[in-house]
Amino acid sequence: MNFVLVLVSRMVRCASVCLDEALHDNIPFQVCHASKALVVFYEHVPFHRLENGLLTEVMEKLLPGNLRLSANPVIQIAILQLFAVFESISPPHPEVSCHPFTSLLQCL
Repeated sequence: MNFVLVLVSRMVRCASVCLDEALHDNIPFQVCHASKALVVFYEHVPFHRLENGLLTEVMEKLLPGNLRLSANPVIQIAILQLFAVFESISPPHPEVSCHPFTSLLQCL
């Protein structure tokens, strides 16, 4: 892996940790900022060239059983934006297509 791909992987992983901490602390503006950063990364990063598990790491944290859902609409919209961008990754990434959250999206 070259330097740029390692750097991008690390940036995605750091934004993922920020999102997780903000969700755990239930801080809406931090959840919003972290999810926006991840959305931009997910729209522009070639995940087929990065290390495996970057997408799964975030998807696992957002599943209803693993996430304490907040009544705050800012947090709910931030999570929905992430689900939408997972679905829109082109070409479809294997981590997304075989993940249990795709069955949740089909129910909506």
